[in-house]
Amino acid sequence: MKLIDVINARRVIINKASVKGISFGTSFKFMKFMKATDDDQKFYEEKRNELIEKFATKDENGTPIYEGDKYSFTDENFKEVNKQLVELAETEVEISESLKFTEQELDKMEFTIEEVSAIYDLIKE
Repeated sequence: MKLIDVINARRVIINKASVKGISFGTSFKFMKFMKATDDDQKFYEEKRNELIEKFATKDENGTPIYEGDKYSFTDENFKEVNKQLVELAETEVEISESLKFTEQELDKMEFTIEEVSAIYDLIKE
């Protein structure tokens, strides 16, 4: 499974974990998945922050400039940071079969197509 898929699946699981009516077994598996992928999330965030620190345009104090809702980059640095972020996102991550879900475990919850797409690789067929 790709690192970005793990990150996106975590977002869906965090959102669904607060829904009432989830069985204990599914809630427990949600928790196990989150704990098992904590290091993956930390790794992604650390590497992403390192890339921002390295490539973002900086102010006079050497702090990356954040404008509106995004960091500022020169055109050249923007291309490079995006290239490296794609490489980071494509990093392969091992997910144990025991952390994957059956359709029955997820059946009582409502999902958007986008959410199903985000957890698709975690569903046992």
